[in-house]
Order: sequence, then structure tokens, then C-alpha cells
Amino acid sequence: MFDFLLDIRIYVLYNAIMQNECLRTNILSGLENLFMGTYKRVSEMNDREYRIYKRNLRRRRDLKKKLVLFAVTFCLVIVCTVSYQAIKSGAASGENMNFKYYTMITVQSGDTLWSIADSYIDYSQYKNKQQYISEVVNINKLEDASDIISGQKITVPYYSSEFIKAE
Repeated sequence: MFDFLLDIRIYVLYNAIMQNECLRTNILSGLENLFMGTYKRVSEMNDREYRIYKRNLRRRRDLKKKLVLFAVTFCLVIVCTVSYQAIKSGAASGENMNFKYYTMITVQSGDTLWSIADSYIDYSQYKNKQQYISEVVNINKLEDASDIISGQKITVPYYSSEFIKAE
């Protein structure tokens, strides 16, 4: 009788160990498949597995499309916001804006381009008087700054903060 009870206990203990081993093996193989990436080939899949595989592929593609669409929309919103702020700040600073105009003057006796420059130059637009005189020479197609004579009509640039509408 003693041997029979011992045999039953050993049998029960053996079955419990084997069940734990099987459970542990199933869990480990499932984790290994999950993390190690052991996948079946498409040709080895049955119909159900193939449908699941295709559905997962479609979901991944749709997710990628949505992410790209979101990124493009986000970038577009940022660009529009920056552009709006730039336009808004440009419109606000329009009060300090100077407009460039040209006028035709008649050279008087004793006038030089240097004395004319004193009357029309805007130092916020030109580095120095020589730059302004060079522009006047180019506009009027003069050979030299001393090529002006009394009674000659020349065009000179000037700046104004007022906007003058052309008629």
C-alpha cells in the first residue's frame, strides 16, 4: 500500500511539473515569436492567417498615410501662420515706409550735382552722397558728375512717406 501511494504522489507531481513546463514553453515560444520576429511566409499561411496579415498591412499603410497627412497639414499651418505674421508686421510698419519717386528739375546757374544732392538725398536710403550722385549720373546718362550745365533738365530721385497716386 505504501508503494502505491508513493507512486500516485510521484505521478501527480510529475504531471504538475510537465504542465508547468508546457505552459512555460508556450509562453516563451510566444514571446520569442513576438520579439524575435519569426513570421510565417505568405505561402505557408492558411486563409485565415493570410486575411489577418493583409488586414494588418492595410492598417499599417492607412496609419502611414494618416501620419503623412498630419505632418503635411501641420507644416502648412505653420507656414501660413508665419506668413500671416510677416504680412501683419509688414502692414504695421507701413507707417514708416518711404516711397521712391523721381522728379525733373532744371539746373540753375552755379548748381552742381553735390548741391542738388544736398536738397534731395535721404541718408536712410543711401550710404553716402557719392552713391546718390552715381545714381543721378546713371539715370541721366551723364559721362561725369561735372557734365551738367545751366538750363539743363535732369531727373533726380527722392523719397517720401506719402503715397502719391499716378494720374
